[in-house]
Amino acid sequence: MTAATANVERPRRDGAVVRYGLKAGVRIHQGTIVQLDLTDAAGPAAPAVAGNNNVYLGVALTAADNRTGAAGAVSVEVQRQGAFYFPFQTGHKPEIGGVALVADNQTVAENEPNNRAPCGIVIDSDDDGVWVLWGASDLRAD
Repeated sequence: MTAATANVERPRRDGAVVRYGLKAGVRIHQGTIVQLDLTDAAGPAAPAVAGNNNVYLGVALTAADNRTGAAGAVSVEVQRQGAFYFPFQTGHKPEIGGVALVADNQTVAENEPNNRAPCGIVIDSDDDGVWVLWGASDLRAD
């Protein structure tokens, strides 16, 4: 394709909620963290696990079960923006303004003892959990 030489009417969407196909053999529960599985383009969504190279898509708005289907046979709606409340790993409560790192599909932590990747910024907290803002600027750890 060549460079545009006139105005272009470009389709758009807000990107807050996106539907992704599931990886084969997985189930995602509503309200849990969803990660991008770069090994399967047909079904890139998978339940989140800790890992320093993982990319987290957001929070599942619906449950989705693809345990018996092929990659992409079932899809899940993922909220990519907004703040969500998560429990934190005992002894690893993220500070307000700090980066939340994924410990598992429903838990966040503050540090990287198990090679964790970021999912958002902590905007509030209490004794039981933290509010994590998704859709913040690039959070990739150095």
